[in-house]
Amino acid sequence: VRSADYSLWWPNGLGCGGGHAPGHAPTGCTPRPMYNVSVEWAPTPTAAFTRVSQSRSGARARGSGGAHDAGHVTTSRRIAFRYVAFVTGNDTDAAYVHGNGSVTSDFTMRFRVNGANVMARGANYIPTEILDARINATALRQSVQSAQEANFNFLRIWGGGIFQYEAFYAAADDYGILLFHDMMYAQQGHLPKVTETQRAEIAHQVRRLSSHPCIAIFDGCNECESQGKDIYTSFVMQTVADTLQSIPIWPSCPAKGWTTGVDRLTCIPDGQPLTAMATPQQGVNDSHGPYVSGNGWATDEEKFWNTPLLRLFTPDTTAHIIGLDCPNPPTDACHMDMPIKPVRGGAGSRGWFKTEFGCSVWPSFESLSGSLASEHWGLHTPPMFERNWPADNVIISYWGTAQDLNQTGEDALKKQLYQSMVGQALFVKAEVEGWRTSNLWGLFTWQYNEIWPCGGWGSIEYGAPSVEGQVIGGRWKPLQYLLRSTVYTDVFATCCARCSGGTDQPNCVVKNDGVYDFNGTVSVSTFPFTSGVSQPLREVHVRLMGGQQDAVWFSIDFPADPTRVALEISVTVAGGASPAVVSSNFMLLAPPTALVLPDVTVTATVSDTVQADGTAVITVRCTGGAAVGVVLTTLAQGRFGDQLLHISPTEPRSVSFVPLEGFALDLPLLKQTLRVEHMQQMQ
Repeated sequence: VRSADYSLWWPNGLGCGGGHAPGHAPTGCTPRPMYNVSVEWAPTPTAAFTRVSQSRSGARARGSGGAHDAGHVTTSRRIAFRYVAFVTGNDTDAAYVHGNGSVTSDFTMRFRVNGANVMARGANYIPTEILDARINATALRQSVQSAQEANFNFLRIWGGGIFQYEAFYAAADDYGILLFHDMMYAQQGHLPKVTETQRAEIAHQVRRLSSHPCIAIFDGCNECESQGKDIYTSFVMQTVADTLQSIPIWPSCPAKGWTTGVDRLTCIPDGQPLTAMATPQQGVNDSHGPYVSGNGWATDEEKFWNTPLLRLFTPDTTAHIIGLDCPNPPTDACHMDMPIKPVRGGAGSRGWFKTEFGCSVWPSFESLSGSLASEHWGLHTPPMFERNWPADNVIISYWGTAQDLNQTGEDALKKQLYQSMVGQALFVKAEVEGWRTSNLWGLFTWQYNEIWPCGGWGSIEYGAPSVEGQVIGGRWKPLQYLLRSTVYTDVFATCCARCSGGTDQPNCVVKNDGVYDFNGTVSVSTFPFTSGVSQPLREVHVRLMGGQQDAVWFSIDFPADPTRVALEISVTVAGGASPAVVSSNFMLLAPPTALVLPDVTVTATVSDTVQADGTAVITVRCTGGAAVGVVLTTLAQGRFGDQLLHISPTEPRSVSFVPLEGFALDLPLLKQTLRVEHMQQMQ
């Protein structure tokens, strides 16, 4: 095949689907071209074969897309053209590139896709359902589309789960979601054995998935190489390497690296036997954690993990900015509330990767209530003991000690669930914004989806079809909306409320983690809770290189009273009569329990007509002051354009409701079931 005859496949946000400054997408191109390859096999006729083929004439052959007729066997696959390298060394250094050996480096962890440095943003994907027959291709595809819409370019297939169905991988191909794919082994007894059955299964799954451009890397297991079992290298990953030599491999997740068996510049198998470095509990540049697992009420999860009954934490709402003096990966001591120095990152600097971290969380009332008797509507009721993390520490840390989590009833449970979801969103947002100020090349939240309609760790809810209260593929939790609006955008900006300001001691940063150069403006304003009228603080024009984690640091004067105002940090791309917003960061300066919020009334009204693009417009208004943390929920199938809204009493907010792909908008159901909550009523 000549290169002129095909176009490259790129992950979400790059190539023809991106390949431009944010807000300036080209038209008339195919983002991720896929090509059909068909193979036909015709045997040399013999008398014996003729008798067999006549008896089977017209039967279906085994395998995807295969058939045979009178001995002719055909099959087809969708393929694409792309090149992925998993980089661990300084490949900007010619001496390193031209060196010898197969030993991977501890300099960085970074993906190159078609030569471009990609900052991986995504989450860990777990099984979508305990009763597998209840999930279908529509739900799987929708869950992948939700990842794409929230600016993901990666999902990690967790080793404690399953190899997914073909519909999932096809959706990842279509939406540009690369996969960091564990083999299905993990800690807590999910261990391999050297058997021909397991060898055949590993080889089969690798061959089955080999044509999918979404597969970026295979690794041996989840959190298991630290157990010192060579079986993951000598058996599991050696089988992978013997089966496929075109995709990068890694010993485990996390892991330290290889000493033999791969090209050290790409981690693609080189045909030699594999040997892995001895791996500590965490990899050198790849780590799991931190986790805010629920505690504060005795459940079976709390007892299993031996968690203290109530362990509160600092409820950060602004980033800990990481400075130049910190190593990569940064240590806890680098979560600095002190003067900082700007840091320049890029492929030529030490880098790191975070493949798991997260905060336990509960879903919406709509998702949870249908599986409970009404007398169990509360987080301290008997059903919550089974296979659930308590939410006490998250709720009390962010919302204060006055919360009575023993209350039951509809209003009590709605309040508890809102507090849990907003607490998760605030924790993850503050952590990620701090990490992204360093030379970070990958972020996967734990976790993405849920396996049941109750407590978990996901940013989307359980999404099985035909189950009461669920949105197919998973209703978005508040965190998913923050990932879309600021946390996972290519260009983002944040500020550190407790860092010193001044000319030489900046406390804000705008950073480009995308591939393409950026030319635009970052604007910082205060948002007073009483009036809701924004007051500009500073505007900075920036030009940021792509692919080099380029950043501009600057200072603002923080408000004297962080309990009565928030920050609006907006990044817009230059050009056009109406500059496009590429990141919108509404930053609370204190936890919800400390905020002085006015007693407001918030209403939401759905338009009577469906828009030309199939969406509905919802107008959100407030009286009595500004509203913050506004969350909308409905039983209609779809998602909102934004959540955790802040609204001025003088400027109503218009929010779209987007139906699921392939579904018509159910306007009557949206109107009937639309529900609005806000932060002041939950204090």
